[in-house]
Amino acid sequence: MVSLKKQCLSEFLCGLLVGFFGLGCLVPLFKQGGITNLIDQYEFSMLFGLAIAFVVLIFNPVSGAQFNPGVTLAMVLTKRQDKKTLVPYICAQILGWFAGAAMVYGVFHNQIVDIVDKVGDAAAVNLLFCNYNNGGWYAALPLEIILTAFMVIVILACNDQRIVNKPGKALFPLVLALYITFGVTFAGPYSGACFNMARDFGPRLFALIWGSIKGYDTSAVFGNGYQFLMYIFVPTLGAVLGAFIYDGAIAHLLPQPKVAVDVKGVINENYIKKGSIIKEHKAKDKKVVATKNTKKKK
Repeated sequence: MVSLKKQCLSEFLCGLLVGFFGLGCLVPLFKQGGITNLIDQYEFSMLFGLAIAFVVLIFNPVSGAQFNPGVTLAMVLTKRQDKKTLVPYICAQILGWFAGAAMVYGVFHNQIVDIVDKVGDAAAVNLLFCNYNNGGWYAALPLEIILTAFMVIVILACNDQRIVNKPGKALFPLVLALYITFGVTFAGPYSGACFNMARDFGPRLFALIWGSIKGYDTSAVFGNGYQFLMYIFVPTLGAVLGAFIYDGAIAHLLPQPKVAVDVKGVINENYIKKGSIIKEHKAKDKKVVATKNTKKKK
């Protein structure tokens, strides 16, 4: 059983690393002021997805590698995770993304200054660290809700013990990376493809502090029609809806186990319920190993 402190540290590091690698890819995307991009939207989507895959591979056994307040809230509301983890997880996730944005600025300082000179301070502050809405509210709202909900459905399906052909722990990071690549490519040009409140709020908070210190125009950070509110509430709503849709509709289509026990998808194995089929299997495996060792001694 991993302690809550270690799990929160894991979530902080997840946000920091995905924030650094993911937002770091925006620097070459907007290099030269958007005139001569070093990478395009499709390459950025792939790199962002791979960054998530590497981080999930490392930290999934510790905290579930959620780094997303919406996913954490969905897991708590559907009783997959203890409610006492909700606030500490969310705080760690937001701080992690904030630190990731700070690392991007520290490493790519010269390049960011060059972008600011070419595209203007307000645009640079907004584009490099915040999600932005190019497709209008009518496009951004449904895209963020639908794609975030389906992301949670994919996560739950990959971890559900009832699905025989699920990818397993080794391939789960790759499946998630492929979905993120698809989602960012599909929705990025319209809504910024946020899918994660911490991904927007943490870097946005850093952008406000950095821009204020440098004397840049930060009106786009928490102004611009209060777009930041959409990126706080809409992805979170989508994540919760995805979890309830999975439990309320999709789960009923899956083959049910002979023993009536809780076999919901598990994201954080530190909070598997007592009597669940997963723990029963683990207990049986331990008994088998113990029996074999006893026979060898005899």
